Amino acid sequence: MAEWRDVGHELKAHLKKTKNGLHYENKHIDDLSDELDDVADEYKALDGSKWDKAYEVALKRAFATKQAESLGRRAKTFGESNEGKALHKEMVDLKMAIKKNLKITDIDSSDDEEDLDDIESMIKISIS
Repeated sequence: MAEWRDVGHELKAHLKKTKNGLHYENKHIDDLSDELDDVADEYKALDGSKWDKAYEVALKRAFATKQAESLGRRAKTFGESNEGKALHKEMVDLKMAIKKNLKITDIDSSDDEEDLDDIESMIKISIS
């Protein structure tokens, strides 16, 4: 719990509300990442414990309900429908347009590919 509290303190210190939403400055990303890594380490320490086993049982039960099965069938049906195929095509087109036209300029040239992937995954794009 203490590790999550540290994440909260980091966010409280550096997450700012703006007219466009929330903003977290790039220069503090490493600090937040370190705190989240600490949380991940705590969860890894639970592997094989009674808590891990109880979580796995609960997760299996959650997906073994009539509602979960119904949702799965509906998702599959939608994916095979004309509307689902059209949505898939639009999403692929959007992804290609973003890859082609979006340029990330506020990074250090010494950043490696993994850091660039992390930065790209945090970008928020609003489309109207």
